[in-house]
Amino acid sequence: GGAGGMPPPPPFQGGSVPVVGIVKMTELQNFFNEFKKSTQKQQTGAAGGNVGGGRGAGNASGADFKDELKKRSTYEQQIEADLENQKDMLQDIKKKISSFQGKTLEDVIIFTENIEKSLKVLSDENAVLKRYDNFPRATLDAFRETVGLHNDFKKIFKEMEDAKVLTSSGIGFGGYSKKIDEITTNSRDFYEKKKQIMTDVEKKFQSFKIPFQMQPYLKQIEVKCVEILTIYLFNVNNEVERLKTKTKSMAYDPQKVAKNYLENAIKFSMKIYQFSKGLDHSAKTEFEKTKGLWYEFSKVE
Repeated sequence: GGAGGMPPPPPFQGGSVPVVGIVKMTELQNFFNEFKKSTQKQQTGAAGGNVGGGRGAGNASGADFKDELKKRSTYEQQIEADLENQKDMLQDIKKKISSFQGKTLEDVIIFTENIEKSLKVLSDENAVLKRYDNFPRATLDAFRETVGLHNDFKKIFKEMEDAKVLTSSGIGFGGYSKKIDEITTNSRDFYEKKKQIMTDVEKKFQSFKIPFQMQPYLKQIEVKCVEILTIYLFNVNNEVERLKTKTKSMAYDPQKVAKNYLENAIKFSMKIYQFSKGLDHSAKTEFEKTKGLWYEFSKVE
């Protein structure tokens, strides 16, 4: 069974928790240490290795070789034609890129999208620009990288926002918990990868005068993780209260299920607390209820 009719999550003022609200709390750290000792459940993950096999390319026959030459000749003609027919457009783009002064990230995104539209007419953009005299390819690549990075973060933010409205309807409460864990794990992995390249990327973007700071994006992931945790704990607490009213049978022990949900919720809270470097007031309030329920169930045993 699941809690398909879960109450709506607690409202957040302004749709997001203020960044200043996330703080470290000594009493939480102490509780986490106590919890670890009392459960003593070690989880070990087996790492699987990827095995890659490489194959050498075989020799082409004479007929294939002639075909290849013919194709190349047509291809070369297309490149030459593009360089000739699109020279005014390429000259214009070259000038625009070289003189571009974007004040905001939005400026860079709009500018890059317009350049992309213009370049679509080329048969092979890479080959044409390679042969075009002094085309600022490195600058264009940096613009594209900026837009790509911005879009990657937007995608992660969207997944995290979706997690906030997720319910156990149709997937059961266990399925809901698993999904929440998957989404936040994915977000945290993404965060770590981007954090590793942050200094190099920002230095590179600065050299092209691109206004991009990665830290506020990373901070958003920390904040959103805490927001997700708050709603998740709210739902866990409600599910546990619901299970308290259920009768035990031979095949089903609601108390055991409830205690399992609580232990998983506390482990999850520990992960988010460490990752986001603290919790905010809303998360702390819900966590206190989870902690109280866990103590209640621990005494029963």
